[in-house]
Amino acid sequence: MRPVRMTPRPAHRGAVRKAVNGQAPVRSYSTAALAGRQSVLRLNGRVVAKLVLARPLGELVLAQPYRHRPMVTTVSQHPVVLAYASHAGARLWVVRDDRAGRCWAIDLAAVERVGWLRRHRDGWPEVFVPLSAFRQVGWQEWPFVVEPVIDLDEPAEPPAVQLALPGLEVRR
Repeated sequence: MRPVRMTPRPAHRGAVRKAVNGQAPVRSYSTAALAGRQSVLRLNGRVVAKLVLARPLGELVLAQPYRHRPMVTTVSQHPVVLAYASHAGARLWVVRDDRAGRCWAIDLAAVERVGWLRRHRDGWPEVFVPLSAFRQVGWQEWPFVVEPVIDLDEPAEPPAVQLALPGLEVRR
């Protein structure tokens, strides 16, 4: 029995790897430096995206694949995830439709202008962006990153502490 490949290869994959006008794409970051910043982003116990080195873009991106679910016309992401990705040095949010072999990208700086904030059905706030605001890019591959896992859960209120009065000993 043949093993099942989790990420199908699109038919146009070979064409994406060819150099444009005979020149290799310019890479703004070193691959070795970026590899240490790749991570899994988790919120509320669920993986919501990854920070990965996308190829052939050659840069760190906020990656959101649609693998085992139908593609939608509006995508969403948690504000804390978008902020973390931007702070980590990613400048693009890449959405990948694995079934159809297509990818779209939007500058993280533009998300606030074209998206809208509302609470998702699970109660968490999310930024919704129409896929039409993204630009279609060539197929992007990225490594299968499983660690480190960055938990982005919003910090809870610290437990209450009983303050001691001056001169009195607090017993526990």
